[in-house]
Amino acid sequence: MRYDKNEIYILNPDYVMRNDSHRVVLFSRDKTSQLSTSHWESFLHPLHAQIFSFFTFNRPLNITVSLLEQYLKRDEQTVRNIVYPFIENQQSFYTKYRDEKVRIPKNVIISRNKISEEVVFLNINPDVFSCRNIDLTTERNYLAPQMLTFMLNNSCVSNCIYWMPQFIIGDVSKQSISEVWNSSDAHKLMNLNRADIQESSPCKNCNLFKPCFDARNRCWVDIVKAYGKENWDYPDPRCAFAPAMINDLGFN
Repeated sequence: MRYDKNEIYILNPDYVMRNDSHRVVLFSRDKTSQLSTSHWESFLHPLHAQIFSFFTFNRPLNITVSLLEQYLKRDEQTVRNIVYPFIENQQSFYTKYRDEKVRIPKNVIISRNKISEEVVFLNINPDVFSCRNIDLTTERNYLAPQMLTFMLNNSCVSNCIYWMPQFIIGDVSKQSISEVWNSSDAHKLMNLNRADIQESSPCKNCNLFKPCFDARNRCWVDIVKAYGKENWDYPDPRCAFAPAMINDLGFN
């Protein structure tokens, strides 16, 4: 596809990039337009974030490409081949870094003319996204969470279940958010092992325990609703090895 070199293309304002020490988190804002992918979160290779940062300035495409040539030390055609797939991509897609997929939402870079509201140009320095020891696999953010829930008593909990002690991970009247996020309670909840699971739970002796818990493919809320608070460590009710639900949630 050919693009107007004099047109201004920008990082879609519905998306936010944040350095996470060993990669960059790309996520969508709470409210997005139809041009964007809602409820998006993925990890970017730092180089992707650095490229996208060049589109946070008020300047035409030809200037941006020229600056990227200097930054990447590549010729114009190579830069265009790198950049153009990200401009007004109509569908989400992925690229690869080694064996890891880097997922990209739709319209990650978009024409300024397609944004109805006033645009704030962030003028991001690409070097802020420099990372060492790149990790695109670990699901838990390194530096900070995407969301926390604060109870009226200042307890800090996971963002789904806030009435059970197993999910209270700190107290912001006594700890900073960083301390809560890196607390032993937070890490234990994110890295449960067999010793943390009660004998009555089918998960206790399941052969798929490690890959299942590593993937964290479970909804604690649904588990508690289906089996009760005392059985919070049971399988997700959609699991093929889950026992019959005490409280039927209507899953097939």
